[in-house]
Amino acid sequence: MNTKKIQIDYLIVVISSVLIFCTRFIYSGNDVYSFYSDDFFYYLKIAENIVLNDFSSFNGIVGTNGYHPLWQFILAGLYKLFSSDYILYVIAIIQIISAVISYYLLKKILSKYCDDAYSIFASISIFLSIILISKSGMEVIITIPSFLYSLYLIIYEQKKILKLSFVISIMVLSRLDSAILAMIMYLSLFFNKRITFRDMGIVLLGSIPVIIYLVGNLIVYEHLMPVSGAAKQLKSSFSPVLNSLLSAFNLYPGRVIYSLIPMLMLFFALCHFLFAKQKLVKEVRYLLFFPVIVLLYYSFESGWGLWSWYFYILIPSSIYFFLAYYKVLKKYATYLKYLALGFTILWISTNVIIKKPDGNIDYKRKMALVEFFEGKEGRIAMGDAAGLPGYLLDNPVIQLEGLVMDFEYLEILKAQDLDSIFSFYDIDYYVTITAKQSEDGTWTFTEPWHHHPNIINCTKKTNEQPIFQTGDSWLDIRVWEIKK
Repeated sequence: MNTKKIQIDYLIVVISSVLIFCTRFIYSGNDVYSFYSDDFFYYLKIAENIVLNDFSSFNGIVGTNGYHPLWQFILAGLYKLFSSDYILYVIAIIQIISAVISYYLLKKILSKYCDDAYSIFASISIFLSIILISKSGMEVIITIPSFLYSLYLIIYEQKKILKLSFVISIMVLSRLDSAILAMIMYLSLFFNKRITFRDMGIVLLGSIPVIIYLVGNLIVYEHLMPVSGAAKQLKSSFSPVLNSLLSAFNLYPGRVIYSLIPMLMLFFALCHFLFAKQKLVKEVRYLLFFPVIVLLYYSFESGWGLWSWYFYILIPSSIYFFLAYYKVLKKYATYLKYLALGFTILWISTNVIIKKPDGNIDYKRKMALVEFFEGKEGRIAMGDAAGLPGYLLDNPVIQLEGLVMDFEYLEILKAQDLDSIFSFYDIDYYVTITAKQSEDGTWTFTEPWHHHPNIINCTKKTNEQPIFQTGDSWLDIRVWEIKK
């Protein structure tokens, strides 16, 4: 009987993963690109330049470390082994494997403390969030199973400290802000006397990959951390802003699943931690502090809105929630299990049917831009949404947000003069989705986008009209020729 239950939930997990990651390939040509995040194409272009030109660069002009390293070098390896025609198929296989392993680990972790029906209900609920935030092609494809395997090791293989520290290193290198989660896990182990000062040498040995990355950054780029993080921390004031937090409460259907509901679960998990008489087991007790610390950090240091893959931070607190309220919900576990399994396959099937390239306005705008630049030479400056155009175009693209530039660019950006950037990088065309036109016909450019009041950015005004635009909305793509 138990074997049958396992077969049913794993069958749904595998079917859901194949549907969400593979049905996009029924579309031909560039249409398959519409299913990936724009930021994913920064990774692909840099991987292409690493392999073809031995140069870690998005535009072939400026060297960059603006990426989370493990996923970037995995993609570079894939480019070395496979042609660009097949690389997305290989990535889809990696996504499927990641999703299935994540579910397996979730279920193993939760079944340590819960009955089978409830562990399926909780695991499949978190799994739905995982595949929705993994379909973008971003680095969390590696981060999530790495975290779950780390937690699995803490629960089931307590004495394998070297193995644990190495897996945690993989997690950190896959997404650098998970270093906060790593510190929480290590501190929890230390205060619970699971590791001691004598084990620090073993922990350091397992952390060698992270140390190598940091030292390499310092030698090559003269900074420990990537330029992408620094670009998002250009604030004129240390005072907190709510933009990052509020972006979690967007009512877009998918975001309700992987953001809004998990945020509510975080709230109830915090209530349990503060007020419940019976505390959770030591292994998971402090997991819910990870999203709290990260959101506070973003509030003070960044203030940029969060995209789908950022919400991996809510997976640890979701695990806490399901364990904290097990006694309340376990009597409904059988019904909740079938409800969660049915809802998952229904949601994924509906998502696959609805999501089509023709309905993706953002993708259609970008492809219109790519078509406009066919046969045109010259350098392009573009801020937000530069990933896919930069990947498809032969023209060098200077990314005005600084995410895939270098630290010298950030110093120029701090001067808050867009014309000086155009001049320094010898720009021929300026492309933007955020230009605003006043009643007198004057256009105002702002780079990076005005995420919050304290962001450091450049502005420029012009009465010149765009030489190309994709529509009349203020979010449509417009192009200006830079006169020299």
